[in-house]
Amino acid sequence: MLIPKLLWPLLVYDICCSAVELIESKINKFTRKLLGVPSGLSDVAMHCRKAKLKLPMKSILEEYKCGKARLVTMLEESDEQVIKTVKQSIKTGRKWKVAEAIDEAKECLRLKEVIGQTQTDRKRLGSSSVKWWSKTAGKEKRDMIIDEVRQREDFRRIQKAVQQPQLGQWTNWDSAIQRSLTWKDIWQIRPLESASLSDPCMISFSQMQIWYAGERRMILHARYVMAYKLQNMS
Repeated sequence: MLIPKLLWPLLVYDICCSAVELIESKINKFTRKLLGVPSGLSDVAMHCRKAKLKLPMKSILEEYKCGKARLVTMLEESDEQVIKTVKQSIKTGRKWKVAEAIDEAKECLRLKEVIGQTQTDRKRLGSSSVKWWSKTAGKEKRDMIIDEVRQREDFRRIQKAVQQPQLGQWTNWDSAIQRSLTWKDIWQIRPLESASLSDPCMISFSQMQIWYAGERRMILHARYVMAYKLQNMS
């Protein structure tokens, strides 16, 4: 319910992209606490649609960019001649410009049409239908632009994941099957912290240092785990 309430003000008012990033970082902070995951968990793990474990969460920044792109394309392709002739002034800051993003999306769609239909997975050629840019019009073109903006955002997340030595290991798991979790599945899973408290031998000290670096409470718990193991060994 939070995202629909935020999208309308972000769409109507001139809010820069940096402010939306701050809003998303604040939301991600409380989402990590809700799920019981470490604070160092990247936003790629929560929002990437091509990750091996797909979570049912939406990115405020991605929805903001798609909303601005949808607004511009609707104004450009309006049936009213007055709206078409009026020069649009949608301000999104200096970090990301909606006009440049739409132009890049259109160029990518034209390039895909020149390249033709390709196959990237184990499906046979011709098993999936493809929409071409030159053969669509109206709402279909707007949807193609929005999908391209989403794909570019997902590609940016994958680039970020590749640069992460620990959290980006899933990019090398070629044989792993992608799994999607629903909110019902998430509520049934015990958080990592409660699992470690119930069984101190479950998590090693090195893992606690990597996952909970900078959190004094969890470091103290890691020391308790080591003391518990040493006591059992003696």
